[in-house]
Amino acid sequence: MKWFIVAMIAVTLFTACEKNNYEPVQPVILNDTSKVSGNLIARIYDASTGATIEGADVLLYTSYEDVLRHLPALNIKSLATGDANFGSVLFGNYYITAQKGFKRDTVSAQVLSQNKTIRVMNLR
Repeated sequence: MKWFIVAMIAVTLFTACEKNNYEPVQPVILNDTSKVSGNLIARIYDASTGATIEGADVLLYTSYEDVLRHLPALNIKSLATGDANFGSVLFGNYYITAQKGFKRDTVSAQVLSQNKTIRVMNLR
């Protein structure tokens, strides 16, 4: 009988101390965010010619510290129209940098809910 009690206590202790190695998968957004997000577009131009620039690297940052650390939230290329559409982003303040070759520009953008925000960038 004592052996049975000792065995049960040992099993209880070992199973109670077991580490849970559960790693959550990518979070699924269950709420509708359309009321707290807006559309953000960067329109890229060459400052010297005024022509739109295709294939510029356009990066979206959530803070200026991220700009200084080179930690973009999104990175896309501009289209032939010069547009770089980040799609729907949560409302708030962002920084956008665009670069093609040695030409570069950085702007800030404020995205309002249910609005389209277009920021013009002139690469110099």
